[in-house]
Amino acid sequence: MYKNLGNHLFLPEGDDYSKKEFDKDAEEIVSAGNSVLRELRIQQAAEQTARLKSAPQKTNTLHKNHDKEQKKMTYKEIFDEMAANK
Repeated sequence: MYKNLGNHLFLPEGDDYSKKEFDKDAEEIVSAGNSVLRELRIQQAAEQTARLKSAPQKTNTLHKNHDKEQKKMTYKEIFDEMAANK
């Protein structure tokens, strides 16, 4: 196995690992890593688009439910409720 010393690759004595094998293994590792990254990016993009599509629907239903639950109160009722909570 080559060892990196500064800007030079060094092959220790007794190791017959050739530069071609080293380059081939490095290319295989890089291509495998790139394919995994590509898959992850595709998956994340799909999740993000699904999230963005569902977000406006959720907020619209929340606003509608909130408006239904919230009743109109007069100032007198508000002050009476505040006094009761104290």
